[in-house]
Amino acid sequence: MPSLRSTAVSAAAPPLNEGCLPVAIATLAFYIAYRLAEDYLIVPRVMGRTVQVPAIVSMISVLVGGVLLGIIGALIAIPVAAAIRLLLQEITFRRLDQS
Repeated sequence: MPSLRSTAVSAAAPPLNEGCLPVAIATLAFYIAYRLAEDYLIVPRVMGRTVQVPAIVSMISVLVGGVLLGIIGALIAIPVAAAIRLLLQEITFRRLDQS
């Protein structure tokens, strides 16, 4: 007589059929490709347009912020890059225009 534990485990895990593995691999490949495209192509462009920072600056700032401070650094990297760009425009480039 099967125990309650083995019945619950067998009900929760479906049996692996021969056609299940290719579908799982294709799903995993699609998910990884989607995440890479979104994280490295779409999000930097949208954030760059929103905060008016070029996409390459966004990508580099996220990579540097991630290396220096981990996930928190990656999250605050684009706003920090936008703030630095704004400071450069308002202070440095304005002085160059006046002289």
